[in-house]
Amino acid sequence: MEDNKYLEVLSDKIILTRTAANPYYEAKITLTNLTSKYVVFKVYINKHTLYSANPASSFIPPKENISITVKRLENTPDGDPSSKDKLFILAFPVNQAIQDVNFF
Repeated sequence: MEDNKYLEVLSDKIILTRTAANPYYEAKITLTNLTSKYVVFKVYINKHTLYSANPASSFIPPKENISITVKRLENTPDGDPSSKDKLFILAFPVNQAIQDVNFF
C-alpha cells in the first residue's frame, strides 16, 4: 500500500512557552506541504476552551509551508502539568485551491 503522507510536521510534541515580552503561553507549528497539489487542513484541539490555533483551517500551496500559532487563552487557570492535552491536524490534498470557503 502506498504511503499517503501529505504534510510534514517537525515534532510530535509542542511546548507552550512565554517570554517577558509576551505574557501568553504559545508555540509555533510549521506544516510543510509535501505534494504537488494544494493541501487543506483543519486543527482540532481537545480543550478548545483553553487553547486556540491561528489559523485553525486553511490550505497550503504545493511545496510551501505555513506557520500555525497555538496559544493558551487569556484568564484560564493553570492546568494539571501531567495532563495530556491533544492537538490533531486533519489534512488532505485537493486538485485546486479552494477560495472563499468558510471552514467550520
